[in-house]
Amino acid sequence: MENSLMIMMVALVVSPIVGYLVYFLTTNFLGIRAIILGIVYGLSIIILLALLVNIITVSSNLNWVCIGLLYLAVCCLLWGFYFNAPRTGAKTMSLVGMILVYGVGYLLGTIGFVILWYLLADFVLYQEEDLGHGLVYQERSINGTLSSKQGTVVEIRKAVPVLSFLRYKVAGKKYLNEGVYQKSIDVAYDADRGVVLLKSRNDEWGDEIELE
Repeated sequence: MENSLMIMMVALVVSPIVGYLVYFLTTNFLGIRAIILGIVYGLSIIILLALLVNIITVSSNLNWVCIGLLYLAVCCLLWGFYFNAPRTGAKTMSLVGMILVYGVGYLLGTIGFVILWYLLADFVLYQEEDLGHGLVYQERSINGTLSSKQGTVVEIRKAVPVLSFLRYKVAGKKYLNEGVYQKSIDVAYDADRGVVLLKSRNDEWGDEIELE
C-alpha cells in the first residue's frame, strides 16, 4: 500500500509541472514536442485499452506507474489547450479547468494524502498466490469507502501469450459481508475439475470459482 500511495502522490504533484515543461522547453523545438506528446499519448491509449479488457502487468508498482502516466497525459492535454487556445475566452476556460484538476491533484498528493489512501485501498492487492499451471490468484479488500460495503474481490489471472509480463483475467468473484474481509483465504487449484477452491482459515466459509 505504501508504494502505491507514494507513486500516486508523486504523480499528482509532479505531472502538472512536467506537462508545463513539455510545452515551455520545446517552444522552438516543435518536432521534439510532437515526439514527446506522441509517446505520452500513445502509451496512455495502450494503457486505457489494457484496462478496458482487464489486463495488468506482473508488477503492482508498474501498474500504478501506468495509472500515473494517464494523469500525466491529462496534464499535457490541459496545458495544450491553454497554450494553443486561439481566443482569450478559451484560454480562461482551460485555465479554470487546470485550477480545478490540478487543485484536487495537489490536495490529494500533499495534505490530503489520507483521502488518497482510502481511495486507493480498494485497488491494492491484499494477497497474491501462484496456483501453478500459469495461473495466479489475486485478492483485494473493499474497505467500503467507495461502495459503502466491506468485502473481498478475488481474481484469477493468466499470462498473456508471448507478452508474459502481462496478465489477463480468467475468472473472478466479489464477496460482500461474508466474513472474509481482510482475512487471508486458503486457495488451491483443482486441475482435474478446472476450478479454484477457496476456504477461510476458520473453515466457516468456502467457495469454488470455475475457470472460464
